[in-house]
Amino acid sequence: MPIIPYSQLQDYLLKCIKKALDEVGEKVNKLLREHIDEDVYHAGYQTNYYAYGTTRPTFDLRESVTTSNVKASGNQAEVFIYHDKNKMRLDPDNFVHGSNYWHNRDIRDILPEIIEYGLSGDLFGKGWWQDPRPYVQNTIDELKSQGKLKQWFKESLEKQGLKVK
Repeated sequence: MPIIPYSQLQDYLLKCIKKALDEVGEKVNKLLREHIDEDVYHAGYQTNYYAYGTTRPTFDLRESVTTSNVKASGNQAEVFIYHDKNKMRLDPDNFVHGSNYWHNRDIRDILPEIIEYGLSGDLFGKGWWQDPRPYVQNTIDELKSQGKLKQWFKESLEKQGLKVK
């Protein structure tokens, strides 16, 4: 068995970790999108409240879910899953992710929080759009209760030839 310097071993392991985090990040992205479909779009509401008076949502919330590139610094690496507001359309004249009747015309950056916690105002009266639809918390709960992060990370490292306990 060849002996390699510690720095080479550290570089190799960090490379494996970065690849695993990239794969895990994509899986979390997919799970979050599934929860948006289930907890937001298919929450049992029958309405024509959606964009342009249709019964079909824009799906911009789901399509805005983005996974960052893995960032490594020293012996640490991280990946972020977030909503990219620039992937959501803005049409405040038609109340799509904004309104000309509110001080913050563009709500795309706070839309996830509004939906998660049911923080919508009463411009359109009271209704289902004010109900919390906790898709982020439900994703976190599923990841924790089923040990998915650890499982996915382990599977990815093993796929790269590492033995993981």
